[in-house]
Amino acid sequence: MRRMLYALDEERISNDIDLLVDSVELACAEAILPKLGFRFLGVDRLGAARNADRLWMHESTGLLLELHTTIVGIGAAPTSVWETLSAATETMDIDGHPVEILDDVARAFHVAINVAHHGRLDAKTMADLDRALTVISQETWRNAADLARRLDALAAFSAGLRLNPRGALLVRSLGIAAPIDPMVALRAETAPPLAPGIVWFTQLPSAKARAAYLLRVLLPPPGTIRLRSPRARRNSFWLVMAYACRPFWIAAHLRPAIRAWRRARQTARASKLHV
Repeated sequence: MRRMLYALDEERISNDIDLLVDSVELACAEAILPKLGFRFLGVDRLGAARNADRLWMHESTGLLLELHTTIVGIGAAPTSVWETLSAATETMDIDGHPVEILDDVARAFHVAINVAHHGRLDAKTMADLDRALTVISQETWRNAADLARRLDALAAFSAGLRLNPRGALLVRSLGIAAPIDPMVALRAETAPPLAPGIVWFTQLPSAKARAAYLLRVLLPPPGTIRLRSPRARRNSFWLVMAYACRPFWIAAHLRPAIRAWRRARQTARASKLHV
C-alpha cells in the first residue's frame, strides 16, 4: 500500500502486519508462529460464526500480527476470498526476500473497503483514500469495482469511496448502486465500542443464541481481554482486574453504541430507497 500511494521519502507508519491466509491452512500457519517467537493474544470480535481476526504478538519486539481468513466488508465465504485474492497478487522484495502482495487492482479495492471499515474519523485510512483517488486510474477503479462484485463487497467498497467527495463522484461515474447494510453504515461513520456487537446481536436467530452472546460479551475468553488490555497481558492480577472492570466499561459505552446503531439503521434504510 505504501509503495503505491506514497513517495519513498514520505512516512506512513503502521504498527502491525496483516496477513491473509487460506482458512483451510489456518491451523498450520498458527502452529508455526510460536516457533517464530509469537504469542497468541486472542480474537478481536466475539460471537459464534462471526468473522474475527486472530492476533499474535512477537514476544521480543511487541510487533502485532493479524491473521485474516477474510477482510471486513467482504460477504463471500473465506474460501472464495482466498481463491480470488491469491490470484490477484504480485511479488515485492523485502530485505532480499520475495513476498507476495496484492496487485494494483486488489490494493485499490482494499483501500476502499479498509476506509469503510475504519470510518471517516480514522485519519490514516482517510489519507490513504485521498491519495488513492489521486494516483489510481479510472480503469483500475473500474476493475476494483468488478472485484468487489465478485467478492460480495460492493456495499463496503462504495461506502468507503463515498467518504471522500471525489470518491462519491467516482461511485456515480462507475454506476455503482448497492444498498448499505447497518454494519457497513456503522463502520463507515467510525463505529464506537460495542456498536458492531449490537448489530450482530440483532441478527442472531434465537433467544438462546442471544443469551449466549451476551454472556460471552460480559465474560469473554482471557485472550480477548488480554487483546484489549495491555496490562492484562502482564500477569493474572491485572487479568482479574480487567474482568472486574468490564461491567463498568460496558455500561459507559452502551448508550453511545445504541445511538450509533440507530443512526446506522436509518442510513441503511435510506440507501435502499436510492438504489
